[in-house]
Amino acid sequence: MRRHPSARRRAKAPKPAGQLPKNAAPISLTISHIGSRGDGVGQASYTHNYEEAMHAVFVPFTLPGEQVIVQPKRLTKQGIFAELVELETAAPERQDGPCAVYGQCGGCQLGHMSQDAYEDWQVEMVRHVIERAGVSVGAWRPPYFSQRQTRRRARLAFRVTSSAVILGFREKDSHQITAPTGCVILHDDIMALLPGLEAMIGRLPAGAHGECEVTVTPRGCDVTLTLAEEVKGDVVAVLSEGAVGLPILRLHIGVAGAPLTLALAHEPPVIPWALPHDDRRSISLSIPTNSFLQAVPAAEQVMQQDVYEAVGDKMRIADLFCGVGTLSAPLLFRPHMPEMIAGYDLGAEAVDAFQQIADKAGCGDRLQTKTRNLFEAPLTRAECDQFDAVILDPPRAGAQAQVQILSDSAVPVVVMASCNPHSFARDAAHLIAGGYRCDWVRVVDQFIMSPHVELVARFAKAAD
Repeated sequence: MRRHPSARRRAKAPKPAGQLPKNAAPISLTISHIGSRGDGVGQASYTHNYEEAMHAVFVPFTLPGEQVIVQPKRLTKQGIFAELVELETAAPERQDGPCAVYGQCGGCQLGHMSQDAYEDWQVEMVRHVIERAGVSVGAWRPPYFSQRQTRRRARLAFRVTSSAVILGFREKDSHQITAPTGCVILHDDIMALLPGLEAMIGRLPAGAHGECEVTVTPRGCDVTLTLAEEVKGDVVAVLSEGAVGLPILRLHIGVAGAPLTLALAHEPPVIPWALPHDDRRSISLSIPTNSFLQAVPAAEQVMQQDVYEAVGDKMRIADLFCGVGTLSAPLLFRPHMPEMIAGYDLGAEAVDAFQQIADKAGCGDRLQTKTRNLFEAPLTRAECDQFDAVILDPPRAGAQAQVQILSDSAVPVVVMASCNPHSFARDAAHLIAGGYRCDWVRVVDQFIMSPHVELVARFAKAAD
């Protein structure tokens, strides 16, 4: 049969940028630095579709100064993403991975770097991103680096096969799951719960897969299990039976895209927050389902303390993207109580939990919580001008629309927390352009041995 001309043209078309042939020739290069995603970066000449050009080459688990041979896997506009084949010359900062599955498990990416080198890289990476955006920082507060085995929440993937349950972290850029054997980042209570979770999930039929979120509280774990698709049988009954005897305070079960079902509720999971001005006193948060919590309690305390000091004695405070009130709830209990705190967030359960904290303490009249999508409906200039201080803790995308309005406001103090140095730098530049100065920045590392990092910063109008 005669081939259609268009089909013939498609057959002869050059291979598009993207996945490279499995037999692509290895590349030899020297790693110059570590990129913001944690990969070692070098430069190499590479021929693709008969065209030779220089490309950035991204290689996981490598360090600056190392000479390596790598296998190219993908070619994008950013460069070549490759896999380490041979380490010809190791950097002095290189150390053995922290566990038996390091390099496979996607739980951390920088465990092959000495602690001193890792800490220096985290801070310098953040400095570089912020300075490149043209933001001048008045002072750099000492960075905070979390300790091992302190991460109290984790999102793990699972898959049930005909012979086993695989529960753990997804490998980098892969759907493969690796059990976190000997993990040094997760809280001991999560590690102790894993065998029981595996047995519970093993009651599901082969082929079931999804995610399991675990949060540690002082009295037990809060667990949410979400199936990627429906399976046969009474899943809630099967998993509830499997959870009997496990240190699980509450278990929610659901299928992706559908509401969760409360399958088990021994008691509400509660976490305490020590007050920044008096660590002998604490307030309690009853955790809403799927609410956002900082990953490490000690790091959370550092951020709360920074916000407390940055706001000072300001009387009218807005907390944007407030969640459960992590950063502003302690302000309700300061000796010189604020006149009013307004908390805004899209999550209704989260702001309700925030309000409950204030109501139980008898200061609910000083807190106004509102469910609001600040991406689609940011506070107006007139609304911003009601406040003496604004706290911002947006998702990774940042708060560009809100910051553009805020930068033109008369708010004397803005305190920003961020989990993304790039969106932070962009938003900070807007504030600077609007007449703010950046008084200080602190780096807070909660996801140890990874490129993920948190920031807290204080901005003030020049007249403040």
